[in-house]
Amino acid sequence: MLAKTFQIATFGTFRTGNILTGLKIYPSQKLALICYDHDNTNAKRFVKVIRSIDENIEIIVCLTPRQNIIENVFGNIGRIVGFEINRYQRILLNVSSVISHYRMQFYVLHT
Repeated sequence: MLAKTFQIATFGTFRTGNILTGLKIYPSQKLALICYDHDNTNAKRFVKVIRSIDENIEIIVCLTPRQNIIENVFGNIGRIVGFEINRYQRILLNVSSVISHYRMQFYVLHT
């Protein structure tokens, strides 16, 4: 039986390929996209792309303002992990590099 996996990814209009690759490498039952407030429309469009590939994945979009970005993003991650930790065997954090769009790192937050 496959481990029930939840993936958290930072969304940016130019890094969507990394999120798709992450879902291919680590198939997940649920995905949280963390994005800036102003990227909400693009994130919703991207959700449709993901659902066209996997209609069973549950997706939530978490908006964050630009001010205090580090604090806000980590706050979102903390709230998500706190809420989901008992529901999934694995929680992964997909962090795309800002400098290089083709680099990804995965951090296992819970196993």
